[in-house]
Amino acid sequence: MSIRKLAEEIQEELPDWKIEVQPAEEHTDCDAILAFPAFLVDGQVLATGLPRKDWLLERLKERR
Repeated sequence: MSIRKLAEEIQEELPDWKIEVQPAEEHTDCDAILAFPAFLVDGQVLATGLPRKDWLLERLKERR
């Protein structure tokens, strides 16, 4: 499953949430830790990689 497809499916499950897929910026600080893709909620990392849809939905619903 692609990250865009996962985002679309999550958006269907959580229609009141704002879900965006954004490309990484070309320039980062030397001290940065990068993980792709990363799922952030209110600026905090929830998950990295490509988690299972059911696991991700459960974590997101816990944050409501």
